[in-house]
Amino acid sequence: MNLKNILFPVGVALWSVGALSGCSSGGGSGSEEPTPSPGPSGGEETYEISVTPTSYTFLAEGETAEFTVMCDGEWMVIPDGWFQFEPASRKGNTKILVTAEANLSEIEYVSVVKIVSQSDNQAEITLTQPPVEPLPEVVMTTRSEYLVSGDAAGVFMVNRQEDGTSVPLPDLSSNPVNNAQFLMDDNGGWITRDPVYWSDTHTAADAYFYYPWSAPSGNDPSAWPFSAAVDQTDQDRYRKSCVLHGYVENVEPGQVLSFEPKVLSSNIQAKIVLDEKVKDRYTVVGVTFGELCTEGMLDLNAGMLTASGQRTNIRGYLTADDVSGWNASVIVPAQTVDQLLITVEYRDRTQTEILSREFVIQNVSLQPGLSQSFSLTLNEEKDPVLITDVTTLPWGEGGSFDLDFE
Repeated sequence: MNLKNILFPVGVALWSVGALSGCSSGGGSGSEEPTPSPGPSGGEETYEISVTPTSYTFLAEGETAEFTVMCDGEWMVIPDGWFQFEPASRKGNTKILVTAEANLSEIEYVSVVKIVSQSDNQAEITLTQPPVEPLPEVVMTTRSEYLVSGDAAGVFMVNRQEDGTSVPLPDLSSNPVNNAQFLMDDNGGWITRDPVYWSDTHTAADAYFYYPWSAPSGNDPSAWPFSAAVDQTDQDRYRKSCVLHGYVENVEPGQVLSFEPKVLSSNIQAKIVLDEKVKDRYTVVGVTFGELCTEGMLDLNAGMLTASGQRTNIRGYLTADDVSGWNASVIVPAQTVDQLLITVEYRDRTQTEILSREFVIQNVSLQPGLSQSFSLTLNEEKDPVLITDVTTLPWGEGGSFDLDFE
């Protein structure tokens, strides 16, 4: 429980002739107290004073509030050293502004401020300001089969408006959280190199997740350039060619950002089958997928990845095992390909020469989150082969990220 620091003004203000000359009835030195004007009955004039509202609680982050002083004569505020008053003295009815800076202490300020008229009548305002609460740290979780230990993802957050309505991510640099890098640990949790905090303790926010993390190019959240690797023979480059996107809305400060990322990229998987005559003679050394776009534009607000740029050849990720044989795969932005050319490079185990066989698939439509798979048969023939048997399956949640053709 926070302690309260109660600040009470000590003593009653003495009105100097110089400060309140309208109170004096005549001569005397500047050090003498003023003599109030006589009232109709021959006594001293009384100046009643009141203030509205009589109490107020300021935001911990600081704010300015308006009060009204009602008095026919002159008056002045007895300052407390914490709240600022403008004006602090005047004659007659006046609106005053009281300002409190952010309370960064660990205690609650409570101050009974006196406003005194020239006839020593008093009005009081009880002013309170709690301390600023520690900002909650941004914590997130994800549910995705694709992400593994060591992966780096980025998070943006944008505060909701005062009426609670949502606003799109305006840019990549002026938000409460800008491209914070989170790393997946060995237990599937997410950590940051440096803590990331909410902007305050009371404003809900919307949050955007994307993978893989990268430094922004430009400042437009709807046109963030992304490139899949041209050489995906390495597993790390292959995996980081896939773009994931997640979005959560209206999250209160301190709540966990729970993302369920969607796969925005497309996948092509080829199973390479060696027929009986060559299965003990041939070994596959590489697979190239031709005429594909590797570049794209990521729209964080819409959760879309649009292919762009020139078409090129991509060296695929190649695996082999005793169960599924040779498998090759590439990850690219969604796109339409009039003619997909796959070149399988192989060699006869008894020779050193690298041979190749071409396979062609026409009118390929690659869609976000989907994988197209097919079989390529290697035999003693050398002519190009037209592939027509293509299977399209979900890739990601509800499907498989693995090179699995069972």
